[in-house]
Amino acid sequence: MGHDKAVLRVDGRTLVEHVVGLIRPWVDDVVLSARVGQAGLPDERVVFDRAPGRGPLPAAVDALETAAGDVVLILAVDTPRLVPALIPLLLSRLADADVAVPWVNGHPVMALSVVRREAVRRVAPLLPEGAGLRDLLPLLQFVAVKEDELRAVDPGLQSFLPCNTPEEFAAASSRPMDEAVFRAGHSS
Repeated sequence: MGHDKAVLRVDGRTLVEHVVGLIRPWVDDVVLSARVGQAGLPDERVVFDRAPGRGPLPAAVDALETAAGDVVLILAVDTPRLVPALIPLLLSRLADADVAVPWVNGHPVMALSVVRREAVRRVAPLLPEGAGLRDLLPLLQFVAVKEDELRAVDPGLQSFLPCNTPEEFAAASSRPMDEAVFRAGHSS
């Protein structure tokens, strides 16, 4: 993208402030994983990446070390139109599995998943350097939450809009939030 996504502006706040605000009513604990020296972070607990440049898996594992509770939401910051009602949906689908992961366009979206902390901590060291979050799935029991289930709470799948280029971010962040879906998700 060429920019630090966390400090991009959406709805009058930085993207990280916006996303934390969306999930705050649904979670007990927020731990941000950030690179050393990253600026513009909200007043939350921050775990700085001990292995810069090695990708999101080591950073997520570092954050899991300090997260409270056994069940943890993994969420990338680049979700400006996240529908918070996905969180209880994923939690309800976890059951006895290690991971509840959305499956969109035929692919798992680990950057918006619910995981059992100890299971991820147990298998992450078994993966080679450079492995990604998706590489955890063959080592864990997972539930794939299919698009029809996701659309029940996020009809347009706006939570999964790509934000990897300035153009994609502009399109996603300027897209109006589906207020009816957002309000329905907060009335639970």
